[in-house]
Amino acid sequence: MPATARLPDIVEDFLIVGEGEGDSAFFRHLLASRNIGGFQAEDAGGSGNFRNHLQGLNIRSGAGRLRALIVVGDNDETPDERFKHIRSHLKRAELPVPNNPLELAKRTNGFPVLV
Repeated sequence: MPATARLPDIVEDFLIVGEGEGDSAFFRHLLASRNIGGFQAEDAGGSGNFRNHLQGLNIRSGAGRLRALIVVGDNDETPDERFKHIRSHLKRAELPVPNNPLELAKRTNGFPVLV
């Protein structure tokens, strides 16, 4: 998604952010086919764009309803490196940073983050 594009309003309690359109399409299909509600799936526009995509999350319309953020990266070849990569983007976006995969990172004044 280009940097000048307006991000959609947050309309669900849980936000899944994947690297690219394939990730978000996968989650939208999975959620729809399993009839799972309450989740919004979107893509960051590439692994290098996580920080930009997540940085303004707190000021997006509907952000106050978020109960959790789930960040998903491709882990086919180097899962440890990918996890570190996502952690660095979360830190730069000033969001909670999990210490381990599938672990919730919380802060007192916001939503937890799961990677």
